Amino acid sequence: MTPAAATDVLLALTCALLLWRQGRAAPGLSVALSGIALAACFGVARFSGLAAAAGPHQFFSLLGAVAAVPLLAWCLWAPSSLPALQPRAAALVIIFGGAGGVVLVGVLKLKIWGLLMLLSAVLLLVRAAWQRRSMSFWAGTVLLVLGGVVQAAQPVLGSWPAVAWLHLLLSAGLAWLLWPRVSQSGST
Repeated sequence: MTPAAATDVLLALTCALLLWRQGRAAPGLSVALSGIALAACFGVARFSGLAAAAGPHQFFSLLGAVAAVPLLAWCLWAPSSLPALQPRAAALVIIFGGAGGVVLVGVLKLKIWGLLMLLSAVLLLVRAAWQRRSMSFWAGTVLLVLGGVVQAAQPVLGSWPAVAWLHLLLSAGLAWLLWPRVSQSGST
């Protein structure tokens, strides 16, 4: 198994564990985590040598970048908002945000849109971390930002490619953001 496939397994399992812990308490976060987990599952197949999974992995990764990660950040910043509390509203964010992102980034090749969506997610996460003043939340935010930096810079660190480091940083960042949050309050 390649490092990219192994770290995608870790990302999918992290998302699944966080989904299990949250149950129905945070529908918006659950929808966002499901989108990230779906991309990770196709990534496992792709990086394990299944060529047919390359297209679906790219599609769901794009969907995650332009819709799922911003939805996750929005739900953490505004936990009483409609997308955070209603599964239908969260699904609509994924559908329309994802469709817009696919058209703008995938079809029209405006890669700046994907970067702007990730930047908006980072800003929301930083604002949420500032409001919560939680060290674990700050740690998760920093790890997610580092994942974005790794994705943009594409370094090869050791024998691992940048995508493996991205998966590892996403897994750790999500765990630091969401695990303590769920256990402290019992829900969102």
